[in-house]
Amino acid sequence: MEFKTIITHFDIYPSKDKLTNVIKKVYWKVECIDNGKYYFETGEYLLPIASGKDFTSYDNLKQEQVLSWLTEVDFEKVKLELEQKIDAENNPTISLQLPWADLSDAPILPEPPKEEIIIEELKSE
Repeated sequence: MEFKTIITHFDIYPSKDKLTNVIKKVYWKVECIDNGKYYFETGEYLLPIASGKDFTSYDNLKQEQVLSWLTEVDFEKVKLELEQKIDAENNPTISLQLPWADLSDAPILPEPPKEEIIIEELKSE
């Protein structure tokens, strides 16, 4: 199963500290195709505010550079969770009675008490 991690879009400050198009939040997606079905997980990452010395102009950004900023996203964990989701869908599980459980010995619960319905006949006088 091959995974692809991509940046889908940003939230930006149009102007911040004399810089333009400063990225505030990065939205990402990990995707894969398994047996012809498309699967994905998404997330977002809030960036620290860039300063002049480490600022890259918006027009000069590359996806690999932006992905390198997402230091606290554990993409390996995201991929593992996606694999588990796919595996659960491809190999569903069911619950069975325990093989050693003998339900013939199970206690029989008493029936709930029945409400008595009293019907009075109306006598005409």
